[in-house]
Amino acid sequence: DSEPEFKQRAYECVVKLQAFDPDIIHAWKLICDVSRQGLIK
Repeated sequence: DSEPEFKQRAYECVVKLQAFDPDIIHAWKLICDVSRQGLIK
């Protein structure tokens, strides 16, 4: 968060997620699936 480059990349990904970019949506779904699996265990 203190690194400007990371902050910029994170911002760009959020913008793409909100715009329903197919690649970002796919990655988000994978993250959610992994998170759910971790909660189940």
